[in-house]
Amino acid sequence: MNETKRRILDKSKKLFKEKGFKDTTINEICKEAKISKHTFYYYFDSKEILFENLVFPNEEELKTTILSEIALKNSAFEKYMTINNSIINKYVEFGPQLATELFIYKLSSSLLKREHGPMHQILNSLIEQAKKDGEINCEGSSSDLLRYTGAMMVGITFFWAKSNGRFDLKTEINDSVCTLLNVNRDLINFENLG
Repeated sequence: MNETKRRILDKSKKLFKEKGFKDTTINEICKEAKISKHTFYYYFDSKEILFENLVFPNEEELKTTILSEIALKNSAFEKYMTINNSIINKYVEFGPQLATELFIYKLSSSLLKREHGPMHQILNSLIEQAKKDGEINCEGSSSDLLRYTGAMMVGITFFWAKSNGRFDLKTEINDSVCTLLNVNRDLINFENLG
């Protein structure tokens, strides 16, 4: 990623955290990043696309980063939870207010239509492998279990955001995923999840 695009992302992230997504204007982003509007639109078609790039990097880039993170993990479930925790960490980093705006944006955008992208395929195969290895003892297809855990994670994260971060998001999600999937906790190194 070039320096100008990185600066736009960094400055917009700062503004979004301070003012919120809705109340931050493109003019403010341009001023803060010391660029023209023309330069902004060269990199991003809209503020919404910028926000999507900030929160959800290019799927292939994300896939490469995640694969290097999970390469050192021992089990399929640890790899699955490491990916989930990297997403959870993103919400925690943005904080409850911006997470709430992200939910509103996500629910009205195409972000929910990534079910057949590379990350979905990786997560699905990890659940399938964890079932084969006896780490997950839950009935249902891996794609159904992925959908159920995803929906549960969205619900918990939304509740965390609306309660202004009053509980530890990662702990709550990790415990709930383990319960939902009936995880054999004796086989998992929870301190190794990231």
